[in-house]
Formats: sequence, C-alpha cells, structure tokens
Amino acid sequence: MPPDVWLSAGLGTGIGVIYGVLALAGYRYALRFRGNRFMALALGGMLARMIVVFVMVLSVAMLVPLHAMSFTISLVVVVIISLILEVVAVLRWLRSAKGS
Repeated sequence: MPPDVWLSAGLGTGIGVIYGVLALAGYRYALRFRGNRFMALALGGMLARMIVVFVMVLSVAMLVPLHAMSFTISLVVVVIISLILEVVAVLRWLRSAKGS
C-alpha cells in the first residue's frame, strides 16, 4: 500500500481519538453539576468538540495529501467506538454517583 494510505489512516485515527478524549473529559466535568447546568455543559461541549474536529479535518485536508477513503473510514470507525465508550462511561459515572 502507498504510504499516504497509512498516513491518512493514522491522521483519521488520531483525530477520532482526540474527539473521544475531549468527549470523556467534557462529560466528566459536566457530571459535577445537575439539571440545566449539566445539560448546558454537555451540549456546549458537544458543539465545541464538533467545531474542533471540523477545523482539524479541514486543516488536515488542506495541508496533507490524503487518501480520502482510508482517512474517512478510520475517522468514522474511531468516532463510533468513542461514542459507544461515551455512553458506557456516562452510565457508569451516573450509577456510581447515584450509589454514593
């Protein structure tokens, strides 16, 4: 395979991992609060993550010769995995907070 395929896959994976880490950190912070404040932080964090990922994808697409398919597939797969981990982590954090 050409080197740009691996570079593209690595960049897509990296951006996806950054998205997941930002999501977990944001929810971890938002769960300190209740009610409207939690919702505002959770939704605001989601908007901020989307903007950060959009800017990163746009920057990478403009600056690096990408293999579009490998970049897109790796980014989408890692983001889907991070979304599943988000749900699991938030449910665990809520259960542990409810029990204490």
